[in-house]
Amino acid sequence: MKLTPRLLMVSFDAVGDQDIDFLLTLPNFSALCSRGTLVREVSSIFISNTYPTHTTIQTGVLPYMHGVFDNDFQSPSIRIEKWRFHVNNIRVKTLPEEVTRAGKTVCSILFPVTGGAKIKYNLPEIPGHVPVWQRIWDTFSYGSPGFVASSLLRKGYLLRYFKTSQIDDFAAAVAGSIIKRKQPDLVMVHFLDADVAKHRYGPHSAHSRASLVRLDHRLGKMMEAIEKAGLKESMSVLVFSDHNCSDVHTSIRPNFIRRSFGISDRDAYFHCSQGVCFLRVTDPKKKDEVAGFVKIFLENPGVDRLLTAVEMHESGADTEFAYGFSAASGYSFGRKQLGQHGYSLDRDQYHTFYAVSGRHIPQGEVRTGGSLLNICPLAVDLLDLEPWSMEGKNEIFER
Repeated sequence: MKLTPRLLMVSFDAVGDQDIDFLLTLPNFSALCSRGTLVREVSSIFISNTYPTHTTIQTGVLPYMHGVFDNDFQSPSIRIEKWRFHVNNIRVKTLPEEVTRAGKTVCSILFPVTGGAKIKYNLPEIPGHVPVWQRIWDTFSYGSPGFVASSLLRKGYLLRYFKTSQIDDFAAAVAGSIIKRKQPDLVMVHFLDADVAKHRYGPHSAHSRASLVRLDHRLGKMMEAIEKAGLKESMSVLVFSDHNCSDVHTSIRPNFIRRSFGISDRDAYFHCSQGVCFLRVTDPKKKDEVAGFVKIFLENPGVDRLLTAVEMHESGADTEFAYGFSAASGYSFGRKQLGQHGYSLDRDQYHTFYAVSGRHIPQGEVRTGGSLLNICPLAVDLLDLEPWSMEGKNEIFER
């Protein structure tokens, strides 16, 4: 009897290649890798922030094509956080969309840029600093109301204090439950635990190490659910991260510097993406004055260099920004945190990873290289979908 191919996709947000040696000492991640293939030293995409990267993971193309330039929108007129969480921000085909079009069932749990997606079981991530009641309302509004209600009734007790680790525990429990009860063809889950720990305490802190242990435990719970559902032979497991995270000792506020130089918000404005920032010139009459400011800004010890034309293009920044800047080592642009991402991809020790087990996957192999662009084509082949045009390719097996 031919088995129906299924896939569990698990995002370990902000887990870098340097975390892999420790993860391999943990029971569930090491078991996954022994049954499949681990790919290390994988390049993220630029801008290496959560929403652009996860959109690339869903589409197999870079931001200049898929349209999700950064996590959020920024301008002097925006006084509250405005995130790009809605699927309408994506300009190309997505994996969950194509799985649904093929008559298969999709479940997405807190996966970025799935707000409003037309999939059967959708519990979208509602980002930003918003009240709990607003987050719940938006989750129902932009997700699948029946599935959201069922998930909260079944597993909502895990959200006692609404901390990130509890939200991740809730996501893992919901994923395990839906796998056992409904057996979807594609399950997508996003875990933020390591990302939050690295921001608050630094990438090499004990808190960050503890978050990896919790991630391994959640992975084990979902793998156990697959086995209990009788899907061990048919459901592949693909674990990946979206970007690495670097230590920060100093944060720069570019718009404060710009104002001190006498350039108003009406004339130009910085969009800060942590590891990089972009300068929009809104008054063409101020072009020469802004160019003079740029020379001075580049003398700041926290500013490493101008972004290249290729970086501006691939990120999609060249359509609205005149300049882009890369932060120097130990620096970031925007709000101060001890760990940050969003950096250009030429930084040392800034790679990520993915690991996959299932049918067609070589067992016990460790490879290096490649890009997050290759995850979507791999998922398409694991699900036996009709492929479409992408910039990445499946480098694990030939279909």
